[in-house]
Amino acid sequence: MVASGFKDSVDEDCWAPLGLSLVHSNDMLSVYTSSKTLAEKVGLSYYDNVNGEGLKVVSLVCTAIGGDTFLPCLTGSQESLLAQITRKKEASRILKFLHELLGSLPLVHILDVC
Repeated sequence: MVASGFKDSVDEDCWAPLGLSLVHSNDMLSVYTSSKTLAEKVGLSYYDNVNGEGLKVVSLVCTAIGGDTFLPCLTGSQESLLAQITRKKEASRILKFLHELLGSLPLVHILDVC
């Protein structure tokens, strides 16, 4: 599957099919991506199912998040973003996977989403 174009916004029509085989994927990335997609679908289903009125749901899809942390170690996103400097192959693989899955590498600073 190859991206055929980009939209101005991301919605449910942009979901990759579950079980999509990608060159830079592995078991952990496949399971993680599938679980995130399924959880998103369940969350969004509440819009249609609560007393006929629906629950308004907003979902932020933040793939790579950079910035400060209170954790004593780097987050997965931070390790991936530093992969070109640290030369950690698995961290670099995650960036390649995201690019292959999305056609780009969306990046956001933690302060912009919190």
